Amino acid sequence: MEIDLELYREDVWVGPDAIVRLSVIDVQPERPQRTLVFLHGFGGWAKQWRKQLQFFSDSNRCIALDLRGHGLSDKPDSSYSMDELMSDLDSVLSALHAPERFVLLGHSFGGARAAQYAVQHPERVEMPHDK
Repeated sequence: MEIDLELYREDVWVGPDAIVRLSVIDVQPERPQRTLVFLHGFGGWAKQWRKQLQFFSDSNRCIALDLRGHGLSDKPDSSYSMDELMSDLDSVLSALHAPERFVLLGHSFGGARAAQYAVQHPERVEMPHDK
């Protein structure tokens, strides 16, 4: 049965003064096996992952965010630098009380962000051989 992902959408405030609103889909089954974090590419948005979110959310917590300037998130006048985007991801994960380790998935520019995050935080990113 297909779930309405909009029912799982919430806003998370990020930035030094928490002035930027990011829109996030966070689907949580009762006892998730893992947490999967989905990062879209440049020009994308969280709902481009809808088929993956539908499939994996039966047994996994699935988090997909609209990057700043994309989808339903704010479009602030900011640098949109990799450091800023990494900080946004950290803020979202903290605000949603994500577990210490999670699987990180990215498409296109989201893949570059995922790789950068994994380099900066290898202790947080769960690898396929883990578990």
